[in-house]
Amino acid sequence: MTPWHSVLPTPDQELLLRAAFARDAELPDLLAEAERRLVLDELDLPTRVLLPLLHPRVENLDATPLVAACREAYRRNWLANQRLIHRAVVLLGRLADHGIPTLVLKGTALIPSYYRDPGLRFMSDLDVMVPEERFVETGRLMERMGYVPLEHPLRCFDTRFGHAIAYRNREGHDVDLHCHVLPISCERGADEGFWQRAVPLRLSAASGEAATRSLAASDLLLHTCVHGVVWVKTPHNRWVADALVILRERDGRIDWDGFVETADARGVAGLATWALGYLRERFDAAVPDAALGKLERLGRRPSARRVVRFITRQREGYPLAALGFHRYMLSRAVRAEEGSWWVFGRRFLLHWCRVDRPSKVPPALWRKTRKLVGLRLGLHAARQ
Repeated sequence: MTPWHSVLPTPDQELLLRAAFARDAELPDLLAEAERRLVLDELDLPTRVLLPLLHPRVENLDATPLVAACREAYRRNWLANQRLIHRAVVLLGRLADHGIPTLVLKGTALIPSYYRDPGLRFMSDLDVMVPEERFVETGRLMERMGYVPLEHPLRCFDTRFGHAIAYRNREGHDVDLHCHVLPISCERGADEGFWQRAVPLRLSAASGEAATRSLAASDLLLHTCVHGVVWVKTPHNRWVADALVILRERDGRIDWDGFVETADARGVAGLATWALGYLRERFDAAVPDAALGKLERLGRRPSARRVVRFITRQREGYPLAALGFHRYMLSRAVRAEEGSWWVFGRRFLLHWCRVDRPSKVPPALWRKTRKLVGLRLGLHAARQ
């Protein structure tokens, strides 16, 4: 079994995606197949969140169980995303008041720029990136606003080895604060190109507006593909819809040479090859032969193949796989700053153990060992 079994859509999810992006002539047959095949009351969350995508295709059709489910899912999405966008405007406004540049990622950027309808795409949180040199300052400001880190304390986080911290406030609202776009490329200066190419974006809510930035189309497509194929226990297969929306919206305007160059520099050419190949094969996505060919050649490099293994397979509970990933991340940080493996290794260990002093490392390692044993014995599950 390939590593992609856990990150690509299931047959039911692919059916809904095909219906959402099908030609008009193909739609009736796909909807009829979905009506026959899907048990709507038993759909899991990754499948249910795809239903709103069908709303524009079915809103004028006679009511059926599937059509009714799509309409209801769209309505709930629209209401929930209005609240999320309101919170984004408030947060971005506070950061702007402190002179902190921001760049929004994932659904926060895709809804206003590409979907243009808050009911079509599911969002569970906000994703905001700030320059890595302002990351600690931003984290402290968010903590004064009532947000607390869910897993990694800010004082123990090193931006050279991690790409984001998940925060939650007292009302249960989640924000992922990013210092990097890609989880596999966190070395110093990794995001300079992303910031240089970023485009202005204005978020609007009933309470007001906020000015921010979004990734350029080519970079947003790359981020969507890479984030989509990261292994998680519950796959987020809406990345397929996000990528198709970007490709259809910007058809002919994607900077494919820049896409390939950035994928290679950031070490994700192999991941991009698989993601774009899947999109072209299954959804006839407009991916040029020349770009895909270049990516395939770059993806054959040993380093690119290792990244594919690191990203698309479960690492938690598998120490050898985790060790390979950590060594790769450490090597990128060392090369970027021409630093010492010994010095960077000590700093990486503190970051990985989530402690701020070397004396706390042994107890942290013991806790990790106990957790590893529990995972292998099935006493508790891997993180979502």
